[in-house]
Amino acid sequence: ILEQCRIMALHGAQMVDQAWVKAMKSNDLEAAVALYAPDAVAYFPDGDVQGQQAIRKSWTDFLATFTVKDVTSEATYETMGDTSIGWGHWSMTVVPKAGGDPIPMKGRATVVVKKIDGKWLYVVDHGSVPLPPPPAK
Repeated sequence: ILEQCRIMALHGAQMVDQAWVKAMKSNDLEAAVALYAPDAVAYFPDGDVQGQQAIRKSWTDFLATFTVKDVTSEATYETMGDTSIGWGHWSMTVVPKAGGDPIPMKGRATVVVKKIDGKWLYVVDHGSVPLPPPPAK
């Protein structure tokens, strides 16, 4: 019962973000893609995509290139009815499948999640990587 109360206290976007972290740590393409609404929009560091099939291709290409070793997501969440939002930061460590050292990645995220047919799903997933600092003068 305590676990059910804890889950009920989570915001929709928080639940989806936690499921995304689990999917990425498992390198589970199907679990990751299942978190998106059919007409979701994703603004990824490598480009903008719309629709679950385009999002699937983006994650397929990513997971074909890298093995995910670790992921974190730290965010603030708010829920209003059937809509939940989150904003914060993510980090990911990946290893190139072609060989090489682990690559740490860090970025910002803003997500909009809606309850569709009883399930919380991303409708907007905006992940960005901060620009490097300007060169020293």
